[in-house]
Amino acid sequence: MKKNRQPQKIDASENIIRKPLFWVVFLSMMFLIGLPVCLLAPPSTESADSIDLIADYYYSITGVSMWIVIAGFIFVLLAINLYFYFRFKLIIHQKRFSVTPIFGPTYDVPFSSIKKVELIKWSNKGSHIDIKYSNKKLTVFYTVDRYGEFKQKGVAVLSKKFEEHKITIVEDYDFPV
Repeated sequence: MKKNRQPQKIDASENIIRKPLFWVVFLSMMFLIGLPVCLLAPPSTESADSIDLIADYYYSITGVSMWIVIAGFIFVLLAINLYFYFRFKLIIHQKRFSVTPIFGPTYDVPFSSIKKVELIKWSNKGSHIDIKYSNKKLTVFYTVDRYGEFKQKGVAVLSKKFEEHKITIVEDYDFPV
């Protein structure tokens, strides 16, 4: 007898944190802007622009427009970033949080097992929170508005949960050089 799998119900009091969407938006805009270039005819030999000459040489060697290859590469990057956006998820509960990493199964982390929390505001990787627990490290990226408040409401709730469970948050400013 086959058991039907019930979808996981998310309580209204729980909050979900996902990866920010700025790479997905940027790559989709680049793909949509570059799509008309792909549909154009191959470049003529009368133009003297260097980019047209490079595209003409590429077309004569491979038989495929260089712009189609570039648009395909951007589309693949867009698909990878969409997968990362939909796959990574952090759900905040009352006494724990559940993490669905990009690769691997979902697991729960109780707030009592957290050893250190670092709020890194400026770095080469972007603004993120490093949560260290039982020899593991979880990095949660976030975005802020111009007033310094979190755009994702789940990150603010997560920091309040850390305060409720008396976990100190160490702020670090790692300015990129």
